[in-house]
Amino acid sequence: MRLVILEIAVILIVLILCWIVGEGRGNTVFCGKVKNLDSGVVLLYHEDDITIDTLRLTKDGEFIYKPLSSDLPGIYVLYIPETSTFTYIYLRKGARLHYLFDVSHPEKVPVLVGDVVVESKIVRIMNEEFVCLDPEVIARQPFERYAKGINDTYNEVISLLRETHDQEFSQKVLTELNAKRDYNLYCFRAAYKLCISGETDVQDTAFWNFARKLDLNKIENAKSGLLRMVVAWDLQSGYDKNASDLEILQEVNKRVGNQQVLDYMAEECMLSALDNESSLEKLSVMYDLFVNTCKDCEILWRVWERYKKVRKTLCRLAPGKEMIDLEVVDRDGNHLKLSSIKNDIIYVDIWASWCGPCCYEMTFLEQLAQKYANNSRLMIISLSTDDDKEEWLAKAPADKSNWKQYWATQHAKEILENEYNISA
Repeated sequence: MRLVILEIAVILIVLILCWIVGEGRGNTVFCGKVKNLDSGVVLLYHEDDITIDTLRLTKDGEFIYKPLSSDLPGIYVLYIPETSTFTYIYLRKGARLHYLFDVSHPEKVPVLVGDVVVESKIVRIMNEEFVCLDPEVIARQPFERYAKGINDTYNEVISLLRETHDQEFSQKVLTELNAKRDYNLYCFRAAYKLCISGETDVQDTAFWNFARKLDLNKIENAKSGLLRMVVAWDLQSGYDKNASDLEILQEVNKRVGNQQVLDYMAEECMLSALDNESSLEKLSVMYDLFVNTCKDCEILWRVWERYKKVRKTLCRLAPGKEMIDLEVVDRDGNHLKLSSIKNDIIYVDIWASWCGPCCYEMTFLEQLAQKYANNSRLMIISLSTDDDKEEWLAKAPADKSNWKQYWATQHAKEILENEYNISA
């Protein structure tokens, strides 16, 4: 008991010091202490722009962080790599927050003391607890029982909101909370279609009583993903017959009258098509619908820039189109042009040592090479875009008669990114 009182007293003293360091109530200060951390480093992620700050601890394990005013209010995640511990933090202008954690007891929850403890707890619940369950778990229970669990979490957040005096935060959370609740509830239909039957639909009357009341004209229901999910499952006629981005946007145009929602969905569907559509003709049709739907000039310009790049890539990758000749380097450091490799068929696989799926794919390329080992017409080329030659060589398989390993020069990497849209 004495130890706990002493620990709280220390935290209060540190908070006072944070107030002094922050030169009064004007600045925001997040400080804390991480005990028994060997590396002496923790990471702080800013959720909005995905930037990362490295916080170096003092000999006593303490840190002080003062965010930029332009980043506030904001949600942060404090991450300790050694224990894979992460804690959600909410900061607003003028707030003081202290963090305390002992890595030798990873099973214990980090202690937060300060102005925004309640807000930080709400953010944690929204991100950790208010999420969809495994579809099989959802599908094994009636809708009313599933809905009770979601509503219990919803009510817990509502109760916590009464403890905060930050009206702007409360209003923002409440809007997101309602949309998130409805999204999670509608996941019941997705779970049924995925785990029970892709050919039939939900038989639970309670679910349809809920679903009929949904307002698809609310922008928050578009941003939560609910609108897309509703339309996608309505359009699905079989287990493997998923609706395309074009079909979803066409249906959204029929059902939605709110232009803000239409602008949002037009951009979302178009960006999805740019990521996934390999047919130039289908992508052009999708772009025409996007332009006719969206009225936001900023979105139109942003998507146009991306569309130009992807269109250029698809033209480059059209059947019968000759590949741009690239200068590459072999494992001995010799420079050569791809055009110097004379075979009827050249299979070019572009990869990097830091790309997990690329490395996983190597097993299948090896099987391909074995299958055609006696066929002199085929040559497989694995072309690495690694920045570091040693990292490439450490992961590159050994050369075979019909499978060679090469490293792209800087100029070749620029061509792959600018002409073929290969940047990751």
